Amino acid sequence: MRNIYTVKHPVVGRVRWRMEQAPAGSIEMLDGFVERNIVEVFVPQLKGVRHGLLNNPKDIYDGQIRFFKDAGGQLVHAFDEIQKQGLQGHIISFHGSFNARLIKRDYGGYLNIPSNHAFGTAFDINADFNPHGRPSAPIGTMGSVHELVPIFERYGFKWGGNFSIPDGMHFEIAELI
Repeated sequence: MRNIYTVKHPVVGRVRWRMEQAPAGSIEMLDGFVERNIVEVFVPQLKGVRHGLLNNPKDIYDGQIRFFKDAGGQLVHAFDEIQKQGLQGHIISFHGSFNARLIKRDYGGYLNIPSNHAFGTAFDINADFNPHGRPSAPIGTMGSVHELVPIFERYGFKWGGNFSIPDGMHFEIAELI
């Protein structure tokens, strides 16, 4: 039997999980977490945006994302504000949200800690331009998300570009509002 772990997430609360056999880094959220907490959220501003990396131009997003139910409204309102401010063109690609996996290490492998993506509280934008561990694309350049950060912060998100090891593509819920 695989070990069962418990983590206290600052937004979601206490969650039990265990390692999956494959693929590497995959975990299983226990006690009905996914069924009770992850919902489909339609974000119209993401419809037609590339899904994943730019080297697959046929993979286009339909606007539906799986996200933590209590933060879905914040997510939708943030993207509405991005559109109202004429900044939608800054979103070149979207890299999903809910993904039951561990945090990836910079040098390969995984930490024994669930990623915020495992709780459906995080998503990535423009990963090709903002690789983990490197400075994010500067303001005014293709792939920059700097212009979006203040909007997401107003809606309770924090930006990975401010992490000690920068993750400029990454946004996650810091508080429910």
